[in-house]
Amino acid sequence: MAKKKVKRKSVKKKPPKCNLTIKQDNFCVHYVETGNATEAYKRTYSYKKQKSTTINRNAKKLMDNSKIIARIAELRKPIFDKLEVSAGKTLKRLMQGQEFDMRKLYNKNGTIKKPHELDDDTAKAIVGARYDRDGNLLEYKIIDVKGCSELVGKHLKLFTDVIEIIVPLTEEQEDDSLGKIAEILSRRHKKKK
Repeated sequence: MAKKKVKRKSVKKKPPKCNLTIKQDNFCVHYVETGNATEAYKRTYSYKKQKSTTINRNAKKLMDNSKIIARIAELRKPIFDKLEVSAGKTLKRLMQGQEFDMRKLYNKNGTIKKPHELDDDTAKAIVGARYDRDGNLLEYKIIDVKGCSELVGKHLKLFTDVIEIIVPLTEEQEDDSLGKIAEILSRRHKKKK
């Protein structure tokens, strides 16, 4: 199977107000286009003789560079502004999915409502519809309520794992540790007064 050649856009001059090389800036541009660090690396740097693990490691090194992260954020800002993407808007959308009430899909007599009869919040929870051959509405495909709940929970850090590590101490170490803890608590208590 022949590999598809990717047309590469490259920046010819150094970006303004940036301490990146031209290749680093190109990497940022390609990362914003693809959302994939490895692919952005391949589009920017010569990689033919490198193993895939080396490519991945080099892409990760670039992504760990604070100047690269800042440039990517700078390149994404106009996109997010145009799309009006914000954390608040995203969370509001997730909450709509989480609080979806399927009863709002039906009329009082049990028949399914047509799309124009749905209230705004219910309509936003619909991701698709299925019709029969005559064009009659059969069912709605709704947003993944469980997925929305999980994403909201992750954002609020409700699902963080706590790892308890128990290290056996000698009596001398215990006494020393308890003394240090008592000293810290005493200092905090004095500061509050």
